[in-house]
Amino acid sequence: MQKAYFNSPIGVLEICGDESGVCELNFVRDFVRTDITDINLKLCLSELESYFKGELKTFKTRLNIGGTAFQRCIYENLQKIAYGQRVTYAQLAAMTGRPRAF
Repeated sequence: MQKAYFNSPIGVLEICGDESGVCELNFVRDFVRTDITDINLKLCLSELESYFKGELKTFKTRLNIGGTAFQRCIYENLQKIAYGQRVTYAQLAAMTGRPRAF
């Protein structure tokens, strides 16, 4: 797994991933710049830069989503929420087919 770092307006982001996709995004305080060879991480960095400039609303970076079946269902439904759209926990639970899971 490779790590990349992005200095965003909301803090430094650590992006972890490999050829399967981005699997983790964390806020960190310290980081060491490294050469990025993974194409998914390069795309993610480029998209984050465009997003924070207000130029991007839909990401194309491939994700490598782990977790339980329910967690993956939640993550997949989160990706369906459009830019600027708000969804409550109850609405998200209903989107997953488990309306009482909030």
